[in-house]
Amino acid sequence: AQFDIKLNDYLSLTVGKVYIPFGRFSTDMITDPFTEDFAEICETAAGLTCNLDDTLIFSAWLYQTDLEEEFNNFALTSEFRTADWLTFGVAFVSDIAAGMLQYFDINPNNANYDQTAGINVWFELTPAEKFRFYGEFIGALDNIATIDETPRVWSFDASYDATDAITVAARYEGSSSFGYIPYVSSRFGGAVKYAYNDFVTFGVEYMFAEYENMQEDGSHEFAGSVAIEF
Repeated sequence: AQFDIKLNDYLSLTVGKVYIPFGRFSTDMITDPFTEDFAEICETAAGLTCNLDDTLIFSAWLYQTDLEEEFNNFALTSEFRTADWLTFGVAFVSDIAAGMLQYFDINPNNANYDQTAGINVWFELTPAEKFRFYGEFIGALDNIATIDETPRVWSFDASYDATDAITVAARYEGSSSFGYIPYVSSRFGGAVKYAYNDFVTFGVEYMFAEYENMQEDGSHEFAGSVAIEF
């Protein structure tokens, strides 16, 4: 459940189980970017948002994780629309370690776990009507004790509407500093989506991934999708 209360023309209060706006995660690909896999936060939270005509948006959040009964974590987010073709944001979160460890199936309750702050920077660029570029960086600000490293992830997406029905997209993304854990160090590829009509879209995607701390040199990954909107 989520409750949104409009306090005035600029301020609103949100309470409930929500996706905290730490990270933008924009893409026209099929699979999610690394930044979303590692850092998406959906928790019981309370947040205050200040929206100045969609040009400047600031928010502050207190939230509870599965590791704690109290609201000991907080996030500060900002979004700036400097022109019709450029939007960017910066955000801070008090603990990024829990999400990154859980991505690798490491239970923070059973690990040498300490809260580690993290930062997020992103941009969306639309220089022309049919072109879109997305870029995002998320990283810890200090060593995560469990792996004794300061992990970072990044993603860059580009897409082009070749016709009214066909969209072509590409992505390059990577990660670093995860210590002894086997992880994907870089991944790149492309996707094509075809809008059959106003309601149904088909998509195919290919990605090549390279690894660290694994015997495999790389892997070829394929994905397909059928999206029905109504």
